[in-house]
Amino acid sequence: MHITIQVPDELIGLLPPGREPAQEFVLAVLLDRYRAGRISPGGIGRLLGLGYWETEQLLCERGVPLSYSETDLHDDTEAVREFLK
Repeated sequence: MHITIQVPDELIGLLPPGREPAQEFVLAVLLDRYRAGRISPGGIGRLLGLGYWETEQLLCERGVPLSYSETDLHDDTEAVREFLK
């Protein structure tokens, strides 16, 4: 889908130098949805054409906290225990 929006010059001036405004907009939407729990890191990577580690690096560079629950830790611990048997 292609959309056109008007963006104030002042807002464009807030972007880091060399960044493409359209890409920054898409990324901002994806990061917002990630923070709201509506999309996973895998979904972000898929939409941006990034691999797992590239996506993790992007999230880290943008200061997005890792969404890793106590349940995730428990599941990973059990998986490691099973692997080591």
